[in-house]
Amino acid sequence: MIPVSKDQTIRFTPATLANMADPPVFLFRPATTRDAYAFQGRLIEEGLRAHDMDQLRARQRAAIREHFTPEEADEAIPQLQAVWDSLDQNVPIDAETMKTMVAFVDSLTAADAPLRKMLAQNEAFSRDAPRLALGLLLKGWEHLPSLRFRRLQGVMPIEVADELAIALMCREHAAAEAGIEGIVPGSAFDEICTHALNSMSLTMEERGKSKPLSSSPSDPNGSTTAGGTAASSSEKSEAGSGEATPPTPSPESIEP
Repeated sequence: MIPVSKDQTIRFTPATLANMADPPVFLFRPATTRDAYAFQGRLIEEGLRAHDMDQLRARQRAAIREHFTPEEADEAIPQLQAVWDSLDQNVPIDAETMKTMVAFVDSLTAADAPLRKMLAQNEAFSRDAPRLALGLLLKGWEHLPSLRFRRLQGVMPIEVADELAIALMCREHAAAEAGIEGIVPGSAFDEICTHALNSMSLTMEERGKSKPLSSSPSDPNGSTTAGGTAASSSEKSEAGSGEATPPTPSPESIEP
């Protein structure tokens, strides 16, 4: 492996901006192992944690046991597991079955506070963790005169990342209105955040100093502070009230 230096600069332009005459260029330094450890520390400081799909599903099973009778739970859990198995194996699921299970999971989420908290933590992690990685690795930018690059104690504050997201969105909308092809408003900021986050993850994996970021140690509640799989759209639901209602289709109709 070739050692990296913080003095090196990696120039990165989001693909969605490539057709612009003067696309913004973002200047990154290579991620080092120390950066990856600092990143993990910042995740802990910010209280960011993520729950992977297995953890979410385990909570859903527990919630079914808590909110329904034993007989209802014994019927609902195998049906839900059958859908999960089909999704994991890329087996097609008929539309009516999927609609029924999505409605069931939504109602279960509305009735279960721990599940809602897990999804809210995943949402916060997905929003802020990439910004933290960006703050550690970004050295500046070119062709973006509307925003001044700033650092505080060697790190770009998350507030500047928010300002950058807005500035890029404005450039994207202006480019789209000018008829430039390939512009997808909102995607440029996602691309530079993904670049930073991937650099951080690869550093941890390649150097073998720790487990990959997506496999970091769990906290006492079973969540992770540096990775995890975001919930699927069927598992996200806004907080609600009332009891969840178990699915009613026959066992034959729920099988994939």
